[in-house]
Amino acid sequence: MTQDSFKSIDEYLKKAVANKLRELISSVLTEELEDQDWMEVLSDLTNAQNKVNKFATGQIASRIMQFKGESGDPDFHFVASPISGIANAIALPIQYIDDDGTDITAIANFPNQYEGPPTCVHGGIIASVFDEVLGAANSRHGRPGLTGTLKVKYKSPTPLNKDLIIKSRVKDISDRKVTTEGEIYYDGNLTAKAEGLFISVDPEKFLNIARNHAGEEAVELLKKQWGPAE
Repeated sequence: MTQDSFKSIDEYLKKAVANKLRELISSVLTEELEDQDWMEVLSDLTNAQNKVNKFATGQIASRIMQFKGESGDPDFHFVASPISGIANAIALPIQYIDDDGTDITAIANFPNQYEGPPTCVHGGIIASVFDEVLGAANSRHGRPGLTGTLKVKYKSPTPLNKDLIIKSRVKDISDRKVTTEGEIYYDGNLTAKAEGLFISVDPEKFLNIARNHAGEEAVELLKKQWGPAE
């Protein structure tokens, strides 16, 4: 994704900063430094945080504030997601690949901070990724919703630090219920598969959820970003 893909330089730089923080998280986990070097790193990080705090506005609910991109593009739709958000330093992020129709294909490479069993991706992370990618298929299909149930079958250990292919598609729609399925592959072999039941939520009901969690300010921000009827 290039700088031209973003609506402003701020959006491009936010992604760049998140990428650097993601690399730092991996390095802190795996590298061995002398005590003096760690103290220097800590000092630099404290200075960086203080610089950000100088401009902090106290905005609530970062996903409400996410910037909008092209319609149906999950990279933008989930920009602040903790699983795949390009502006979220704790996310992978997953890279979505354009496909024909409404199916989703994505690639991911899980670094060391996602380890469960030695050399393997943590099973809880895999479940979270399925929740995200299945949800992306729903959104591309025009039927976003909240997760009702998610069933994951682990077929073989999913390796760390290897390129993985993730696929998902909408299987069935019945009124407000959307059933979606997906798989993770490594080197052509299935490592895990999932099926999720998602429930479409009336926009006004969702606004009430936001109101109860974060007050009227959250509702107004949502209306400003997506419009009251979306």
